[in-house]
Amino acid sequence: MEKLAINPKDKVFIGTENTHTWQVRGYYRTKTWYRDGFPNRNNTYEIPDLTEKEVFTHDWIEESGRKNRKQIFNSSYDNATVRVSSRLSIEQLRDVPAYAGSFRWTGYDYIGEAGYVHGGWPFKAFMGGAIDLANFEKDLFYLYQSQWTTKPMVHILPHWTHPKVALDTEIPVWVYSNTEEVELFFNDVSLGKQKPGTAWDEMQCQWMVKWQPGTLKAVGYKDGKVVSEKIIRTADQPSKIKLSVDGEALQNSLDDIVQVRVTTTDGKGEFYPYGENRTYFNVFGAGKIKALDNGSPVDVEQHVGPNHRVAFYGLTRAYISATDAKGAINLLASCILGEKKLITSNKVSIDTEMINLRGNKINPKIEVYYTTNGNTPTTNSSVYNGAFDIEIETTVKALIVVDGKETQILEEKFGQSEGFTWNETLENLGQIGEQAEEATLVNATVSLKGKNFNGKGFVSLAKKGASISWYQENDGSAGNAELTIRYSTKIKDKSGAYIKVIVSDKVVRKEVLLSNTQHSGNNWKTVKIPIKIGRGANTILIESLGNDEVLIDEILIK
Repeated sequence: MEKLAINPKDKVFIGTENTHTWQVRGYYRTKTWYRDGFPNRNNTYEIPDLTEKEVFTHDWIEESGRKNRKQIFNSSYDNATVRVSSRLSIEQLRDVPAYAGSFRWTGYDYIGEAGYVHGGWPFKAFMGGAIDLANFEKDLFYLYQSQWTTKPMVHILPHWTHPKVALDTEIPVWVYSNTEEVELFFNDVSLGKQKPGTAWDEMQCQWMVKWQPGTLKAVGYKDGKVVSEKIIRTADQPSKIKLSVDGEALQNSLDDIVQVRVTTTDGKGEFYPYGENRTYFNVFGAGKIKALDNGSPVDVEQHVGPNHRVAFYGLTRAYISATDAKGAINLLASCILGEKKLITSNKVSIDTEMINLRGNKINPKIEVYYTTNGNTPTTNSSVYNGAFDIEIETTVKALIVVDGKETQILEEKFGQSEGFTWNETLENLGQIGEQAEEATLVNATVSLKGKNFNGKGFVSLAKKGASISWYQENDGSAGNAELTIRYSTKIKDKSGAYIKVIVSDKVVRKEVLLSNTQHSGNNWKTVKIPIKIGRGANTILIESLGNDEVLIDEILIK
């Protein structure tokens, strides 16, 4: 890749919006993803695929369930990008003398901007942060740690639990580290040492490791001595939860707040990275549930109000606040655990864990009763004494009794339509068109009656002055582009229909003939129009010049 030119006389500058690499915590793809496909005039820097064929198939929804093609999760390998990887952005900031600093867009995920970026509801958040909505660290967090901190660290990605990956499939294992040298072990056998590089594509150490269940250990060295170590292991089915506090503990003050992390684990305490079971919370003492979260960009449950939340890739967050300046506060978390689709195991466990947040710790007697037939459990139901087997399409309910008091009812469904999916995924086949049915319409209508259209439908412009418009974000420089309009029309005794094209309030073409297709609504053509787009926000508007019906399916800008 071409290096940036360095001129000692360059004026000092800062980056105010760097860099759009998107990640969903716990989600991985080895094929590079670009915001609107590749090649694209806005995607200046190519990121090589990590494997020739996609390794991972685990996904958030069936392909047919997406409302449009943008509704995808983004990979945590730093290979899902708008224009540039986080690693290259770091290299530029470090090596260009006039580059005084940058503001990463963003440090945290945030609610909003989910429409044009991620395809809209149920996507609710912008996923550009190094930390997710629930204050859980993504792999990006550790990339930055490896480049900007001095305390020795190593971090391994991805996790090492891959029930649907074929045995012996080579998986890229990355290690971020700020040590001089890193050694990777698989089942205690060394796979060799590597030195973290300074070039953007060498900041991570990479080993291609054939998938087998087992243990990965990364060891960081300085001056030949071990200074940091990280171990991850293949997990069995989810069986337990682990509670811990992130950040400061609760203080003796009113309304103080603490962050409780709920980690899904197997029976040995190993992190289970696909955990998505619902945890129920009960506060004992001078505290209350302030809010619940899990970091998911597509979980649209309320943050405030309920006392339960599903896990997202193995983690759940509870924010607990004090209702008095003094007094003990203890939190009980309860969960029915198992694989939602029974992928590798049909075992179900029920776990209750208590954590002391302030003052004296309590140790109540906790009894658990459960049913597997959908009935609400009572103290006459089966007593939980250990994991049990279920059939697919089973609803498990549990009653939690604390010191003889019926305290909480739990519920968890297991079935083919529950939870994450494990199907083959589509490759990134090219640029993504902006769908007409999701655009802003004036005197226009959405139609589903037709054939061979893209997306969920198309738009009919049948009145003079009817229009359709799209918001288009340009992350590159202002300049020339090509607008492709996919349309269908069949006007009797005429050669076609006429439209006007306006870009950001400027008329680009006063009159464009959309020539007849063989059949209106079944056959589609494209017309290409040179346009100029500005940097940042742009609006693309198509307006009908007559009462002849023209159908618009999508536009594409490159």
